[in-house]
This record gives sequence, C-alpha cells and structure tokens, in this order.
Amino acid sequence: MSHPLEPWLWPRSRLPEALETLAQKSGLTARKPKINLAPPGETQPLSTWMHIAAGCLSLESEAVTTSYAELEGFLLGAGPAVLCYPDDSGQTFLVLLGRRGGKVKLLDPDLNALTVRPADLITGLSSERLESVSREVDSLLESASVALSRRPRVRSTLLAERLASFPLGPAWLLRLHPGAPIWQQVRHQGLMKWIAGFFGAQILLTLIMMVSWWVLGTAAFGGQSDRDWFVLWALLLSTELPLDWLVVWAQGRFSIALGGIIKQRLLVGALAVDPQDIRSQGMGQLLGRVMESSALESLALSAGFSGVVALIGLGSAAWVLSMGPYGGLRLALGLFWALLTLWLAFLQYRKFDRWTELRCTLTNDLVERMVGHRTRLAQEHTRRFHDGEDELLCSYLVHSEQMDRTTLRVNAYLTRGWMIVGLAGIIPQVLSGQGGASAIAVALGGILLAFQAFGSLTRSLQALTSALVAWKQIGPLAQRAAEQLPSVPAEPALLFGQTQRETTSADALLQGCDLTFRYRPQSAPVLNGCDLAIHQGDRVLLQGPSGGGKTTLSNLLVGLCQPERGLLLFKGLDPQTLGSEGWRQRVVAAPQFHENHVLTGTFAFNLLMGRCWPPGPADIDLASAVCQELGLGSLIERMPSGLLQMVGETGWRLSHGERSRLFIARAILQESQLIVLDESFGALDPETLRQCVECVLRRAPTLVVIAHP
Repeated sequence: MSHPLEPWLWPRSRLPEALETLAQKSGLTARKPKINLAPPGETQPLSTWMHIAAGCLSLESEAVTTSYAELEGFLLGAGPAVLCYPDDSGQTFLVLLGRRGGKVKLLDPDLNALTVRPADLITGLSSERLESVSREVDSLLESASVALSRRPRVRSTLLAERLASFPLGPAWLLRLHPGAPIWQQVRHQGLMKWIAGFFGAQILLTLIMMVSWWVLGTAAFGGQSDRDWFVLWALLLSTELPLDWLVVWAQGRFSIALGGIIKQRLLVGALAVDPQDIRSQGMGQLLGRVMESSALESLALSAGFSGVVALIGLGSAAWVLSMGPYGGLRLALGLFWALLTLWLAFLQYRKFDRWTELRCTLTNDLVERMVGHRTRLAQEHTRRFHDGEDELLCSYLVHSEQMDRTTLRVNAYLTRGWMIVGLAGIIPQVLSGQGGASAIAVALGGILLAFQAFGSLTRSLQALTSALVAWKQIGPLAQRAAEQLPSVPAEPALLFGQTQRETTSADALLQGCDLTFRYRPQSAPVLNGCDLAIHQGDRVLLQGPSGGGKTTLSNLLVGLCQPERGLLLFKGLDPQTLGSEGWRQRVVAAPQFHENHVLTGTFAFNLLMGRCWPPGPADIDLASAVCQELGLGSLIERMPSGLLQMVGETGWRLSHGERSRLFIARAILQESQLIVLDESFGALDPETLRQCVECVLRRAPTLVVIAHP
C-alpha cells in the first residue's frame, strides 16, 4: 500500500536539487543557484549538511521541531522550509514553499508547485502513529460504551489529545541572512507593494489637491457661483481621506518591516564585533553606539518618506510655476531656492557631525568616570577629579550655539523666505497685467505648493542629516553583518567529521609559521615571527613574563584573533578553509579568569554551553563525572538543586577556585582535539591543583597550559 505523501516526498539523494529549486522558487535567490555538495550520507548529521548547503546559497538554515498540536500552524507558516519524514527506505523530505490562502504550497519531485490542504499533510505525516493510537482509542470507546452518535466527536478529541506531544521533524527553515543587502530583503519580504502604494497614493493626493484648487479658483475668478462647482470641490476634497489613510497605512507597514530588518542586521553585526575592538573601546563609546542605533531607524524612515513627499511636491510646484507669463522666472527662483536649501543643509550636517562627536566624547568621559568612581576615590587626588571637563564643556557649548544658529536659518529663513521670493516673482506679471486674474491665481497656487514642498524638504534633510551622523557611529556594525554572510568552506566534508587526511597525516596537529600580531597598526608587535608545532597527544607548558604575549598567542590559537602575518594550520588546513565554527570545534580555550564568566543560569548550563543544550542524560552524566574528578562534588552536594542550581550574579555565588574549576570543566566537556588553559590553575591550593591537573591530563587529547614561571 502506497503512502499518502509519496507523490510529494523527495529522496535523500535529491536533497541538493530540492534546496536549489526551493531557493529559486521562493524568491530567496534571483537566479538558478548551484550547490557544489554531494547529498548527505547515511552517517552524516543532517543539520550540519543543511547548514553547509544553505551557506552555498548564501542563506542560513535553522533546525526546528514541531508537534502534532502545532503542525497545522507550522505547515502554513514555515515555508520556505524542508521537513524530514523518516520511512522504511531511509529519510525522505517534504519541501514547503509557503502558503496560498488556507492551503500549503509544496514543491514535488517533478519541480511542480502544488497547493495541498493542511489536513491531508497532517494525516500523512502522522499516519503511522495515528494508526496505533486509533486502535487504542477505539478500544477505549468500546469498553466505555460511548454512544455511537457521540463517538466521532469523542474520538477526534481523544486523538488530538494523545497526539498533541507527538514530535515531528526535524525541519529546517531557510531564510536570507540579516547581512544580505537591504534591497534584497525588502524584495523578498514583499515590501515593494507598500512602497508602490505609498508613491501612488501620494501622487494621486497631489493631483487631487491641484484639481480641487483649480475647480475652486475657476469658480471664484470666473464668476461661477453655481452650487455644482462647490459640490465638485467638496467631493474632490473628500476623496483625499481614503488616500490619506492609504498613505499612512503603507508607510506604517513598510516602516515596521524595514525597522525589523535593520534591527536584525545591527544585532548580527554587534555579535560579530571583534573582541579586541570591544576591549579597546570604553563603555561610553559602546553606549553611544546603542543610542545612535535606536535613533537611526526612525530618522532614516522619516527622511525617506518626507523626501518622497517633498520631491513629488516640488515636481508639481515646478510644473505649476512654469505655467503662464514669466513662468521661467518663477521656475528659476524655485530652482535657486532649492539649491540654497541643499547648501544650508550641508552646512548643518557639518555642524551637527562635529556636535555629535563632542557629545559622544562627553558621554564616554562621563561613563568611564562613573565606572571607575570607586578607584578614583581611593587613588586619585580630589583636585584632579574635574581635569579637562571645563575645556570639553566649553567646546561643546560653542558648537551647540553654532549648530542652533544654522538650524534656525534652515527652519525659519528657508521656508518663510520662499514666500517673499516667490511673491517677488509675481510682481512683473502683476505690473504688466498679462494673463489676468486666473493666471495670477495659478502662480499663487504654485508658490503655495512650493512652500509646502520646501517645508517637507527641510524636515527631510534634517532627518537625513541626523541619520547620516548616526550611521557614522553604527555603520561598522552593519558592515560586520555583511561580512558574516554564510559561505561554504573549500572542503565542506571536513565539517562532517575527520577525513582520511586528518586521520592519517603525520604532520603536526597545529602548526604556526612566522606569526606576527599587533593590537594597533602603529604599535610594536606583541608577537613577531613566532613559530610553533603541536602534535597529537602533546602536553605543552608555555611560561613567560607578564606582557610577553602568552595570552595573545592563546587567542590566535583558538581563533579569537587573526595574525597580521604568518600562517596558522590545523592538520594542514587554515581557518579560512575550516571556517570559524569548524576551527573552534577543534581548538578550545579556558581564557584568563578576568575574561571568562559565569553566566546567570543553571550550573549544568554553564558546564555544557559549549557542548550541547538542552543536554541528554549522557551529557549530564559526563558533566557530573568531570566535576567529581575536579573536586566539585562537594559543591554540587551543597547546592539544593545540584547541577540544576541557578548560579551567577543572581544565583548561587561561586568562590574564585570554584569558578576556575568550572571554566576547566567547561573546556573539557567541549571535547575538542586541542585544549588551551590560560592561567587556569592560579587560584587553586596544592591538593586541588594536583587533582585538577590529573583530570586534565587524563581527559584532554592534546593540551597547552599557559602559566607564569
């Protein structure tokens, strides 16, 4: 008997083709993509393969699971996605394109897009489990002597209850990476229709307003007192109400969606900032970036929409001003005033940029003084508490005054000054008497249109000025996000496990040649021409004076820093080939105490955060065994909830030595091929030190220990 889902199921061998077609038909890619990757083997983890395959398409994948109770909502809202369905012949897959109304769009193996009812998919996906549960429910209804008229309803309720927690999947959601170009994300999310709606409604509004005033002017200056003219004028004005609603609706929908895109991009960029850059910046600079990022979204959107309104208004005003006698003169005056507006806006930008730099400097100085207040009270002389503050404040006040003066010119002089200039352009026509009263009325209408447009242009330019200044602060975050676009390594199979090259090579496990690193371009190198070779099973003790570059070398080994010059290889493969994730899966470090942290959460989470979460029973057992070997057994016994005890700033407080052993256990439990311990044993007493060293030597495949002499 054939399976009900059989016409729609893709075999494992055609999974690359399924992803390529899904990416194209769902609009994630503009052209036919190509995955240069073999189908996943029977022993290869599907989630890892999907991650690499999505990287080939410059996309990202997210592994999720669902249940019978949530299945209908998942099927309607998951696409584009791939849902795994296990059967007797291996693993097959449903390829979800999205939804069409209340139905699910599927991609079948013949590359056809089909619409299917969710109920049909739910029945097929749960058919095997449904059959066994149905027998149990029918038996229960029979033994309970439920009336035949009520059995269908009771049976349906019991089936839904029994299958509610039945897990289905896994599934992988495909989406654009937040670092993808903004326009591509806008197009994929279907936001172009809101932009088109805004443009169309705004143009219609302008045309209706011009026609309504033409009707009113014709009736007034032409001596038409017929009521029909005023009724027509009132009808035209009433037509503006739904168009105003459409403008606001389209602007709001587009703003909300685009704001989410910008927030995601900045968040990804912030998470990808180099730790060395974070260390080199003060708390005040980071706070300033947060403040500017919150302002950028509203400012940029405000500038964009106001600019559109201003351009439409200026175009309409230019057309009206050019009509009638002396139209060229009025048009030239309007063009001159527009250029003057742009020039003053540029001056305002320069003033505002300098003022923002001073404001951020003041914020940084204030925050740094607050963070170090206790140290300053204890060690700095009180007479030096306010050194440099007066100079900063004076400079800030001077630039504030200059910026306010420029803003006043833009706000007051430009918009109101245009009325004087525009009316001066009508004087020759009034003196010559050409065109009559109707031509003068048209010219006045053009001046009023331009007055309204210059007001919108001024507001738009001010918002654009603020947005550009904010972008200077947070632009690097957006660039970082773009640099995090998924990409496939040169040898993708390396991420599926050890290859023959890795297992049979007699070369060094990790090798560095001519490694050079400096924290700033102008500073002296911390490492200069460093060579090292670490072989499988080595136990390396690295000693040296403070400031000699031991921690810097540790950061290079684990991939937290990139060398300025030189080559770093893991079994002959560089970090670019393995990818940052693949490198850190192989080399792990327990950083120095001040750079490692106990996160607010359970003790088990802090132990297993680098291994897996949520953990399985085997992971918990292994974590418990490692803790016993490190002498943390008594601590776990004292904590009321054991491994599930909340620790950190808002939980159980750990001593210095307990935290050191937690960091060691965290590194061991990641099961990397090379473990680097940086000053990890400094807080331990001799007996505990001996116990921990024995555990590390027993558990670590290859070990590098950094310590002072």
